[in-house]
Amino acid sequence: MTDILEFRSAEYYSSALRQSQKIGWCYSATGKSVETDSFPTVLFLHGMRSDYTGWWNNTKFAATVSKYPGLYVFANSDSHGWYSDGFSDSLRCEQAIIEDLIPWVKSTLPAPPSRSMWAVAGQSMGGYGALKLALKYPRLFGHALSFSGALNVTRLPEYHQVFGHPVADRAYRRANDLFYLAEEALCEMPIERPHISLNCGTEDPFVEASRAFHQHLQFLGYGHKYWEEKGQHTWPYWNRALRRALPELLAQMSPISGG
Repeated sequence: MTDILEFRSAEYYSSALRQSQKIGWCYSATGKSVETDSFPTVLFLHGMRSDYTGWWNNTKFAATVSKYPGLYVFANSDSHGWYSDGFSDSLRCEQAIIEDLIPWVKSTLPAPPSRSMWAVAGQSMGGYGALKLALKYPRLFGHALSFSGALNVTRLPEYHQVFGHPVADRAYRRANDLFYLAEEALCEMPIERPHISLNCGTEDPFVEASRAFHQHLQFLGYGHKYWEEKGQHTWPYWNRALRRALPELLAQMSPISGG
């Protein structure tokens, strides 16, 4: 069957949000059949002031994935929701992904059952979301990829609309803190931990946060991939980084790598 590299969109109902949510996806079906085969699946998360069309519209996505059979899914979420359930019980962005979006994808699209064939990736806010979701739900995601992630958001010293007050809501912040979640993941068998990859541009304001998390993983002995290259917090950098990171990610995704 020929490749299907057009962007497709649909809506599904999110019980967590009590409303319909949009979703986008595309197939790269080289050598596979969308009728009979399941595909390595990568869930892409957007950053602030973006939506589910961001990755497709702002990178050369089709050209990049054309060589790699896969199902590429683009989530839509609150532009300031941080893929989290807010401390004040007013947000359900994490629940919407885990309890509504993932089951919809598995029941509607040719997605695999094995967590080793599932990855979650994102840039900026979505980079934090990708690592957080994989570390909290390692039985759903075998791999996580952060592009220029705001990885220290739960450690900021001021009040945050999602993560609350640094003192009064410290327990909630800790439960969503990547540094703590990585430590918790070490309690799992190595084969049950998500593979982590992260990158950032050297001129990006979040580069120090990426370096700090990389160093924390090194200290813990949590194997991962980290790299930097020249670039800022912009789509041209993420377009280049996608071309480099995607083949490495897909090479790790196989039915026998766990789960």
